Amino acid sequence: MFIVELARLYAESARFAGLAAAKNLLLLVIFVAYFLAYDLALWVLGAVLGGNVVSGFAGGIVLSLLRGALAGSALALLEQAVLGGGRGVLGPTPGRVRIDDVQGSFGRYLWEVIGVFFVVWIASMLVGSMFGASPDRGVFMLMFSVLLFVFLNVVPELIYQGHSGSLQLVAASARFISAHWIEWFVPNALAGGAVVASYQLGLTLPAGPIDLVDLGRAFVLFFLMLFRGYLFWALGTWNPRQARVRRLRGG
Repeated sequence: MFIVELARLYAESARFAGLAAAKNLLLLVIFVAYFLAYDLALWVLGAVLGGNVVSGFAGGIVLSLLRGALAGSALALLEQAVLGGGRGVLGPTPGRVRIDDVQGSFGRYLWEVIGVFFVVWIASMLVGSMFGASPDRGVFMLMFSVLLFVFLNVVPELIYQGHSGSLQLVAASARFISAHWIEWFVPNALAGGAVVASYQLGLTLPAGPIDLVDLGRAFVLFFLMLFRGYLFWALGTWNPRQARVRRLRGG
C-alpha cells in the first residue's frame, strides 16, 4: 500500500536524520548561534535606527543581506552534513561538519538565496500593486504568501542539492511540489504546526534582545532540515522503492 511505503520512507528519513544529527552536534550549535546572531542584529538595528527596522529601507537591506549570508552558510553546512559522506545507490551518507567549514560557507550560496529573495520581493510588489487600495488586498496578499510558501518550499534543498539559478529554482520547486505534494507536506505540515505554536508561545514571554523560543525553533529546524535533505533525495531519485511508490499511486 502507498501509505505503508510512505511510512517506510519517513522512517528511513528519520533514521538518516538521527544519524546525521549524532555526527553533527556542532551544526546544531551553529544553527542556535545563527538564530541568536539574527535576533541580536535585529535588536541592535532597532536601537540604532529606531522604529520598525524591517520596513525601513536601510534596515531592510542590512537584514536581507544578513539573512542571505546566514541562510546560505546554513545550506552549505547542511550540504556537508547530508551529502558529505557521498551519494550511493542506496542513498546519501552523512558527512561531518567541522569548525573549519564555517568560514568558507558564508559566500557559498549567498547570491542564490539573495536571488530568491529578490524574485519573491518583485512578485510581491507586482501582486500588491494589482490590488492597490482594494479592501480585500490583505486577503489576496495572504493567499499569495501561502502559495509562495507551498510552491517554494523545496528551494533550500534545490539550492544545495540541485545547484540551479534563482528563476530555475522557483520553477524546479514548483514542479517538485506538484509531483510530490503529499509525500513532502505531511512531515512539513507537522513541523510547521509546531513552529506556529511556538510563535504563540513567544507572545507570552518577556521581550528582550534574545528570543528564547528561537532557540527551540533552532532545535526543530536542525532535525527537520536533515530529515528533508534525505527525503528530497529519495523523492527525486529513481530507485526501486520510488518506482514502487509511483506504481502504487498510478503514476
